Amino acid sequence: MRDVAQGFFDGVLSVFRGIGFIARTRRAWLPSAVPALVLVALSAAAVVVALQMIAPAVMARVTFPPTWFGRAAAATLRILVAVLTAGAGVLLSATFAPALSGPALERIIVLREEDLGLPPRPRVSLFAELWCGLRAQLLALAVGAPLLAALWFVTILVPPSAVVTFR
Repeated sequence: MRDVAQGFFDGVLSVFRGIGFIARTRRAWLPSAVPALVLVALSAAAVVVALQMIAPAVMARVTFPPTWFGRAAAATLRILVAVLTAGAGVLLSATFAPALSGPALERIIVLREEDLGLPPRPRVSLFAELWCGLRAQLLALAVGAPLLAALWFVTILVPPSAVVTFR
């Protein structure tokens, strides 16, 4: 039991050791900022696409009566579509930002391995690194999305099961 507790605390403390390593290693500062920068760039692009392309295309397909109620309904739908499409774009960006940041994260791993005195590993090309990250992300989506959909469906059919299915 003591080994389990020690392993748990080692895992918790490893986060703080990682932060300390990045803080004291100047060469790791830029690579550690890459995931956030990629997320911001992808999210901004997704929001622009949602607001400039998708939302207007959806609104062009819907007609409302020329009354005050029709204008209010159109404005409400416009806001709802914009928020939903922009939110979906940001979630999609958050899904793919870690995979696209793989080469920068690999650089941090190489720096840490050098710091620990480990022998260098063979270098991997940029495209191989990106492909590996995208495959991992797509596999997680392929496994996770159906499971979450099944849990959602069970929760819809039997609402009291939400205590167990979405805990």
